[in-house]
Amino acid sequence: MLQNEVIPLISADQKLPEITFRAVILSLILVVLLGAANAYLGLKVGLTISASIPAAVISMSVLRWFKNSNVLENSIVQTAASSGEALVSGIIFTIPALLLLHFWADFNYWQTVLIGIIGGTFGVLFSIPVRRALINDRALLFPEGMAIANVLKASVNSKLGMAPLIQGGIIGSVISFAQGGLQLFSDSVGLFVMRASSVWGLSIGFTPAMIAAGYIVGVNIAIGILVGVVLTWGIILPILSHAYVATAGQSAMDVAMIIFKTQIKYIGLGAYLVGGLWTFINLIKPLTKGIKSSIQATRKGLHQASVPRTDRDIPFKLLIWMVIFMIVPLYFLLSDVLSNANLQVSASLHISMTLLGVGLCVICGFILAAICAYFAGLIGSSSSPISGAILIMLLITCLIFAFILKHVINLNDAMVLMRASAYTVMITAVVATMGAISNDTMQDMKSGQMLGSTPWKQQMMLIIGTIAAALVIPEVLKLLYNAYGIAGSFPHPGMDPSRSLSAPQASLVAAVAEGIFNGKLPWHLVSLGAGIALVFIIFDAFLRRRGLRLPILAVAMGIYLPTAVNTAIIMGGLLSYFSHRKQKLMSTEEGGEQNATLFACGTVAGSALMGVVLAIPFVIFSSSDILKIMPDSLGWLASILGVVSGVFLLTWMYRASRK
Repeated sequence: MLQNEVIPLISADQKLPEITFRAVILSLILVVLLGAANAYLGLKVGLTISASIPAAVISMSVLRWFKNSNVLENSIVQTAASSGEALVSGIIFTIPALLLLHFWADFNYWQTVLIGIIGGTFGVLFSIPVRRALINDRALLFPEGMAIANVLKASVNSKLGMAPLIQGGIIGSVISFAQGGLQLFSDSVGLFVMRASSVWGLSIGFTPAMIAAGYIVGVNIAIGILVGVVLTWGIILPILSHAYVATAGQSAMDVAMIIFKTQIKYIGLGAYLVGGLWTFINLIKPLTKGIKSSIQATRKGLHQASVPRTDRDIPFKLLIWMVIFMIVPLYFLLSDVLSNANLQVSASLHISMTLLGVGLCVICGFILAAICAYFAGLIGSSSSPISGAILIMLLITCLIFAFILKHVINLNDAMVLMRASAYTVMITAVVATMGAISNDTMQDMKSGQMLGSTPWKQQMMLIIGTIAAALVIPEVLKLLYNAYGIAGSFPHPGMDPSRSLSAPQASLVAAVAEGIFNGKLPWHLVSLGAGIALVFIIFDAFLRRRGLRLPILAVAMGIYLPTAVNTAIIMGGLLSYFSHRKQKLMSTEEGGEQNATLFACGTVAGSALMGVVLAIPFVIFSSSDILKIMPDSLGWLASILGVVSGVFLLTWMYRASRK
């Protein structure tokens, strides 16, 4: 099961500075910048992109200006910086649901901070027992971890520059400013018609962040999404719209959007649940073996007089004490949430529900952290189906507490139902951050193994990065909420619904929690989605025998996400396929592919950061149209320019892949 021993770039007997003052400062800056970019990206489209490669390139370029900098210092910077992006994933996929449930009127700063710190720290700690087994498993390639290591190895020879990253950042930010600020370009074009009492059509998106994200995740994910899009908008929508009775004045697009929000998203939920559960079932056997192997290695290490520097984790006894220490604030956090929920339960039931919540967080959190760590090795952190895992955790939590509470309180009361739902969302949020951080941690550990980093130093920097991100992200979320609104929830009247950040995972979390407690979850639609997933699981098994794959969670994404988002991802994914294929045919060096990937990473970062920057004037002037220069009468011109901007970006990205 284990690979041959990895020979690190820096051997175990060499000692180089790793955690330095300049590395810590640079790490904290990147944590904030890349975390903010991913907060916008995740709320807008439900995807976050690994910050590790951009962080590695920036670190290399900055630290070159300092005397005696080294590759292990760079490794520490990217390790800490990536934790901000990972923490954001766990938070934005769950916490906005508390706004949608009307439990919060705005993001509660300190509760959000505690969720981030507690869940993030647990995520790092829970990844330690499985580290040795997973990074040495020959079945796990850790694609992003290996890519990070290769990028950092290149810094030793000073051959890799920041030019592609900077170019992508500039182009992505300029196009996004023209789309979201000046509204000179449209970010999508919708084509919907009514034929034979059915609605046909779709929207095509040109958002730079999504096109670049599609390039990064690759063609397999893009094809899975494409299948979901064709199924949803070519088959399911026409069938459902045939039975829909449109009111006067409703256009074909209006009907399509109503059906999408009220019916199709629950079909996507069913597909997500079954796809995530199937993924977990497939992982039980290898994961069990990995945990046993790692525990044996940990025990062996405890009895050895000397463990190589490159294999030293946070000491096992300290690990146990840190876990116990983190349980205390977790208990008070959940107890405070229950008090705020004011469910009118007895003191003994209050304590019992708090302890049950803590137990679910610790037990399910460890299981999810181990599984997400395995995901990092299997398919990389950007492509990991964490959202599916979160939904399964939510479903388990809601069913447990709904069973308990229905015997002691009136769940038919709308206020009580909302508060009970909010408590389960809070538990899920803590566990979600554990899984997201563990997923990121393991790819950093693989990169560190190849470079010769010291694991315990990486683990400590991950905790530091997590704390820094937790302190900043709530303010970023407040800024974005007040600028755009989230999933139809707005802080003040008169805001443009079309500019609202969709927060797809958080919307699902809110709908599922509320639906289970009030018994109104449309199980027939969820079951339809589950049935669709089962069909594609069987089809995927058939394809696997022929060396092909059709990821079920990508198909579910194609069903659930807005079509403008999906089409942009598909275009980027297909471009990556043709670019890589052209390189192979022309025997092009690997540098072209690396340049294109860095360009795509820069585009994502630039586009997403521009969304955060634009939020500032939008909040100050309470309008997302404050910078608009394109009149409504020229909407057709904005659509044409949007198409042109999309073609321009795809062309530039393709050229970057051939350099």
